[in-house]
Amino acid sequence: MTTERLTTRSTSHQFPTPFLGTVVVLALCGFAPTLLMAATPTPVFEAWPLALISTLIAGGRFAWTISGSSRRLYEMTTWLFVYLFLGLAPLVQLRQGLDPSTTPNIFHQYDVAALSIVIAFELALIIGSHFHRRHDIRAGTTPETLTRPVHKARLRLTTAVLLGLSLYYIIRVGPESIWASRVDRGTAAAQGIGDDVVNTILTALVTLGLLVAVVALVQDRRERRTQSDAGGTLLIVLSGAVLLFLVNPIGSPRFVLATVYLGLLAALGVFRQVRSFRWISIGAIAAMFLVFPILDTFRFSTTNTAQLADPITSLGRGDYDSYAQIVNTAWYVDLGGVTWGNQLLGVLLFWVPRGLWPAKPADTGIFLAEQREYLFGNLSAPLPAELFINFGWIGVAVGGVLLGMLIRRLDASSENHLRAVGTPTILGSIVPFYLILLLRGSLLQAAANLAVMLFVWWFVTSRKPSVCSSPQMSK
Repeated sequence: MTTERLTTRSTSHQFPTPFLGTVVVLALCGFAPTLLMAATPTPVFEAWPLALISTLIAGGRFAWTISGSSRRLYEMTTWLFVYLFLGLAPLVQLRQGLDPSTTPNIFHQYDVAALSIVIAFELALIIGSHFHRRHDIRAGTTPETLTRPVHKARLRLTTAVLLGLSLYYIIRVGPESIWASRVDRGTAAAQGIGDDVVNTILTALVTLGLLVAVVALVQDRRERRTQSDAGGTLLIVLSGAVLLFLVNPIGSPRFVLATVYLGLLAALGVFRQVRSFRWISIGAIAAMFLVFPILDTFRFSTTNTAQLADPITSLGRGDYDSYAQIVNTAWYVDLGGVTWGNQLLGVLLFWVPRGLWPAKPADTGIFLAEQREYLFGNLSAPLPAELFINFGWIGVAVGGVLLGMLIRRLDASSENHLRAVGTPTILGSIVPFYLILLLRGSLLQAAANLAVMLFVWWFVTSRKPSVCSSPQMSK
């Protein structure tokens, strides 16, 4: 395929569609909230209008994002999370007067404070995404302008090492435990590997680390378009098969599973056209209602039967505990004050064993559960809660603006790559989908996977920016 044909295909349908944006706005900001409010005609808690405002902001921004002329994967997933977890979910929970079973008896006198944190975070995100236009998408980008190309020798070495670690992981955990329930697999991994930090890092390496290697292999093959390379093809097939064996719908966390599957599809060119990006984004909203709860069927046992639940029931489950945890954060800060970065320090130094640092801060979700004396501790801690418990209102405002700026820059980089070769960047094929887990939290839980992905990406790409070596461009 010539570069001219590739550019033509990747840039087709890249015009804003006001009609689509209007339809999505009416659906997300009109039909959905109205339907949910009609199903809960007697609101229990008075703060629910603030949840409606949060829903309208997030729904409108989501519609704006997917109806534009570029594929903003990072921004799309960000507003997908905010709309569902910090908009519709609290709207339903406040109108029903029901708290998620994992976070019972939250102090609803902090509802206004919690929803104000959410709205402030939303507005800061929007301001940040428009604050600086230096990283706008560049028209006419070609493979010649791409930076940090894959370093083929280091990539193959890394893939071989990760395959070796995968084999070690399978032996230590047991092949039969890889497809066991998530609890049973976690128990087998803890017993087979031992140290918690080693277990966490090794698991991250053989799942999301291996995903980075596979995506880099696929992307390198697409960009170079060299003559037949049987060894490279075999390496892609082998590493992909091992990855899909390790990351499966039964024994893998849902967000990791979604990141792997969507990352592979992105590397294969599913977002080549803007039209595909738009339809996948719309479908993601429905998938979060239907697929997200179903994937939790095998958390405790492989004999359970998957069952569909109506949206109102789904939005009131423990999966959507993000708002309740923001309420718990507002309560804690009101009584104990902000931690001034202490919780963040635990995230940055996640790799330090607790045996060497007994006072190491606990995961924020677990920390809040302990403060509330909950029996169940594996709770989320959404990013607004992390920002608020660390630095208060300043943290929410500044953190939201900085995140908005970062998302704009990453989306621009991926869009430039999409227009040049038909796929996002290596990280742009993976991190946007993992971003939902980062936003949902806790950060300490997500830090190891993110650090491993960034390290593998850094190692398998060139140290210095250089021209992409495409045979097409050299002819």
